[in-house]
Amino acid sequence: MSNFEIFQLVVIQIDNVNSIITIFMSALFAYFMLSQFFATKLSKSQIIIVTVVYSIFMFFEVTLMASNLINIYGLQIYLSYISGGVLTEPRIYFFMILPFVSLIAWGISIVYMWTSSRGKLHMTTKLIE
Repeated sequence: MSNFEIFQLVVIQIDNVNSIITIFMSALFAYFMLSQFFATKLSKSQIIIVTVVYSIFMFFEVTLMASNLINIYGLQIYLSYISGGVLTEPRIYFFMILPFVSLIAWGISIVYMWTSSRGKLHMTTKLIE
């Protein structure tokens, strides 16, 4: 494999991660908008069904994100190895920050939906006004 092909593989992996992040953020935004505008109008069973489908999709996206980031990490280690030590070897936890933050965002969105559906957030905003 030539150096050009290796760098092309790195660029493809980074492009995959960018696409996954875009899809993840779109689903997260859509779920927040659903919880903001329609949570009080949905029944409990509808909220459970939407949340389960949303959660399965988000875990799939986080898994894809983590696997692509691990592939990038492996390629970075390989590039560091073939460069003869000119490139420094990255740490794995730098690559795993994004999936960890994504899981936190997923958790916040679930809590927001459940509190919005029970009207707790709407009552507190009315008290503030």
